[in-house]
Amino acid sequence: MVNSNIFLGSGASTTLVPEQDLVIANITQSYTNNNELNFVDFGSIYSLVPNLYIGCEFEIYSEATNGTGDALVSTHTIKSNTSNSLISATNVASFETAKMHYIIIKRYGAPSPSTPAGTGQQRLNADNWIGIAETITFPTLEQELKQMGLKFVRVGGKFFGVFEQSVIVINPEIKQIARLNKKFGQWGFLWGEKFTIEPGNDTMLFTMYQIDKTGDSLFFRASGSHKVSDVYDHTQLAQQGDDFTFIPKSEQDDDPETRIGKKFNIPVYEGYKRRGIDERD
Repeated sequence: MVNSNIFLGSGASTTLVPEQDLVIANITQSYTNNNELNFVDFGSIYSLVPNLYIGCEFEIYSEATNGTGDALVSTHTIKSNTSNSLISATNVASFETAKMHYIIIKRYGAPSPSTPAGTGQQRLNADNWIGIAETITFPTLEQELKQMGLKFVRVGGKFFGVFEQSVIVINPEIKQIARLNKKFGQWGFLWGEKFTIEPGNDTMLFTMYQIDKTGDSLFFRASGSHKVSDVYDHTQLAQQGDDFTFIPKSEQDDDPETRIGKKFNIPVYEGYKRRGIDERD
């Protein structure tokens, strides 16, 4: 995934996992498969993340005897790995029984393991070194809006029993809102614009739009919705338990019901008595 629009002060951050040559001593071959190498001592301290090292290159060495240097036996690629073993993608010759063997998993693509967090819980060292990304935090919607120079108000909602978080953006362009909705994976948005009934008599007209996630139109009118000018306020919705937007309270606790402040709703779908401008009339 590539994001080419990270800006200064956006709050984006990346945590990296270091890559380094990983030496694993005292290696044995499986009795039934020479390509399966088991870690005799390494697994008692460290535990590899299963199959994270697929595609990594590794070297097999035989340890020195009689004062001679360690010898490089062969080089291979990892086909798969468990927490304490690996299987080579290419054939490994039988080890000399009189010598100890070890391997070095080469640093490029080989993240450094850490001590296990518990039984069966593999971990990696996290640091700001060059390596694979462990976690990436991208800018939030609010940060994007600030970068675009748009003012907004944070609001909440409760629809079909599910609590939602939304924003009301002040004086944007419709394509700006559509692109933001598409970027953040949203279903759609409610659009409001000034409508002149007659000179000196203006109102707001609201339309529900759905994001076009597969076509080329960016957004389109949501099926079953209607253009309306009605806005239901808290006096009409105070006793309503669902299907409304609300201004969040400043003081909240873990119960989402405590977030609900003054309620309002714009009835672009069926279920409300028509009062203002409605294209169905």
